[in-house]
Amino acid sequence: MRPKEQINLAIIGDSALDLFIEESPSRFTRYNPTMTIDQILEYNRKTDGEEPRGSVYKRLGGPVLTVGQYLAGRDLTSQSSTPFKVSAVTILGTDPFSERYKDALQTLQIELDEERTSQGTIARCAYIYAHGNVTKPIIIWEDGVNKHFKDIKINKHFLARQDILVLPITEPSVGKRAAEDYRSLKPEGTIVYNPGPYLQDSRYDFESSGFKDIIAQTNMLVLNRPERIILKERMNLRSILQLFSNYLNLDVLISTKDKDGSIIFSRDPIDKHAILHSRQKPTIERESLIENPTGAGDAFLGTFLR
Repeated sequence: MRPKEQINLAIIGDSALDLFIEESPSRFTRYNPTMTIDQILEYNRKTDGEEPRGSVYKRLGGPVLTVGQYLAGRDLTSQSSTPFKVSAVTILGTDPFSERYKDALQTLQIELDEERTSQGTIARCAYIYAHGNVTKPIIIWEDGVNKHFKDIKINKHFLARQDILVLPITEPSVGKRAAEDYRSLKPEGTIVYNPGPYLQDSRYDFESSGFKDIIAQTNMLVLNRPERIILKERMNLRSILQLFSNYLNLDVLISTKDKDGSIIFSRDPIDKHAILHSRQKPTIERESLIENPTGAGDAFLGTFLR
């Protein structure tokens, strides 16, 4: 068989602006999850002769960029000599941060399948921390133009060109359509899925939102600790490994375990009913400043795939 000259990989997901706000413990207690991001920023600007306001750090985020930058990495992290071509499907707004997002994708050589633009701003996500305690932030998400993402159409010719389809925290209805279309067009292709916070979002009913439909098409599933618990409960599984017997497409299950690293379960290529596993332990002692060696999962997923 002639070796591939290039691996085509598509990533479908949100674009966002992340805001990291670190406050003193006393000021932190005045924030609450019902505040809008504009209210948070307004409060952050107030000093009123009290303690100095907290620092605000803004960063382009969303899985298209945070996972995509590692998939498209032009460095020595890849064990493959075959180059990746990374394409993205997302939705952008008309605000300055959307323009910066397009520039960042271009710099990383991540191609947009189509330029899908809607009037308004990209999604914003605020993380408010108390100084000295970064493990329990208040997290607030605002959809912005991303609320239109579920209605976008994905070109089937685009899907058919891809060797790998990555759905990292992808809106479930979009993920379901993309996974089912891709599988019908490319039966031999690889689908990677990380359901992410959508599993815990009360706006999405587990039975009707498409989570199980996506998993049914998935070859590689990535779950953290809370996601494993939710899937196990809602799918009435004795063990999360029961997914291998329920879904024959599933070949790899990556279970991230915070401070304890990760475990990679894989279907035995010879005995399809046997499951192999490999535990990836952190190389840095727990007492170090690194709280979670798998991070938020974005760098972990992108680098693992490369």
